[in-house]
Amino acid sequence: MSATHLRSFRDIDGREVDFVLLESGKPIGFVAGKGHDAPATGSLAYLRSRFSDVPAWQVSAVGTKDCVTPDGIRVAPAEKSLTFQATGGGASPAASTPSSILSGA
Repeated sequence: MSATHLRSFRDIDGREVDFVLLESGKPIGFVAGKGHDAPATGSLAYLRSRFSDVPAWQVSAVGTKDCVTPDGIRVAPAEKSLTFQATGGGASPAASTPSSILSGA
């Protein structure tokens, strides 16, 4: 069974992405979080250019924009891209795994 890890990305040129999902040391998803609707970040476009088969999402806390950029980055409100369900101790991810959320499943 391969291990899944959550990391962030920042390089010497100042490009950064909030979340990089890794499986067996290889990226399987990129996620940038924003407070409101915003154009897709150049950092996500940079990572998509290097890892074109890895899904990339930009989610906004209160935005309404829902589209896919020409670079293949999904821009969507958090409520459409993240699914949580209430449990006794608070919120926990629903049946969807991070990779299925990133792939749009």
